[in-house]
Amino acid sequence: MPDHGLAVRRALLSSALALFGVACSAPGPARDEHFAARTLTITADGILPAPAASLPVFGVLVFRNATAAPIEIRVQAPFPPCAQCSTVLGFQDEAGHGVARSVPAQGVASLCFHDAGQFPFVVKTAAGERTGAIAVGGS
Repeated sequence: MPDHGLAVRRALLSSALALFGVACSAPGPARDEHFAARTLTITADGILPAPAASLPVFGVLVFRNATAAPIEIRVQAPFPPCAQCSTVLGFQDEAGHGVARSVPAQGVASLCFHDAGQFPFVVKTAAGERTGAIAVGGS
């Protein structure tokens, strides 16, 4: 006569080991995980490495002011990206777009992008205006 108790104990042990394996495995990346993906450096001569940047969705773009005077940055992107964003630094909402006023010399401002699309930006420096675009998402 088969021992049904042994089969039940084996099934319970297998289930417990499977749950333990799932609980101890490394978590996958969170969908809303933010990460610094790109830095644009604003100089007296232009934007380095180029006035165009590509980011994945949930990527962060850091603008670094390498000039000797404050700059202003205007990005035509939905703002704020989310209520809990801790990766937005120096930007404020102005008519639904991100604006960083008076980024100090050698300072930074950062903005995360939750939506795919093309987002133009303008940087006002003492030497004049610089324009660029941010491509978010895509391949």
